[in-house]
Amino acid sequence: MPPEQEKAYIKKEIETIAKICGEPPKGWYYGRLSSRSQTLVWEVYKEMGVPLLWDSDSYADDLPYWVDVPAEKNEKDPKGMLMIPYSYDCNDYKFNVPTGFGSPTHFYDHVKNAFDTLYEEGEEGSPKMMTIALHCRCIGKPGRFMALKRIVEYIASKENVWVATRTQIAEHFREKFPYQKGYLAPGVKRAEASNTINAWPAHKPAPV
Repeated sequence: MPPEQEKAYIKKEIETIAKICGEPPKGWYYGRLSSRSQTLVWEVYKEMGVPLLWDSDSYADDLPYWVDVPAEKNEKDPKGMLMIPYSYDCNDYKFNVPTGFGSPTHFYDHVKNAFDTLYEEGEEGSPKMMTIALHCRCIGKPGRFMALKRIVEYIASKENVWVATRTQIAEHFREKFPYQKGYLAPGVKRAEASNTINAWPAHKPAPV
């Protein structure tokens, strides 16, 4: 697909959501993007004058982090892009794949175990973000919905848990940890991040 055609589709999607919901989307997730899709999304938002607070086309971490935007390389006041990682781990689409959830009970057990692990890490002083991906066509069946109801009730029973939208997370992170060029987060320089050497994972041989 030519870039201009993809940009036209992106613009149409933003306008359609704004028309139906009363405001344009403040973040974006492609899932199956091309090598230039993230750049085109950024360009369309900028051209339309619509704020793009987050991008979730990343599976790299359990916490939000900043990336530099190449198009802002020579700008005096770059804004960066906040990545709020997505995850296929606690995803109800696994009901539809052979290696996924065999029953609603499997879904509940898996999501609960993931939550308990991250909750424990949070109590030890290292809080995390957990994504629970839901689709009407998957979890929205009567035989599966009870598992979702149980996990919501379980999470609600715990203290110090923030159930938030990605936009709410982005707004909070932007306020508490504003963008600094070349940094994943304040004090965490990209090339000096844990387990990396010159921005390359320390446990993998660097490409020649």
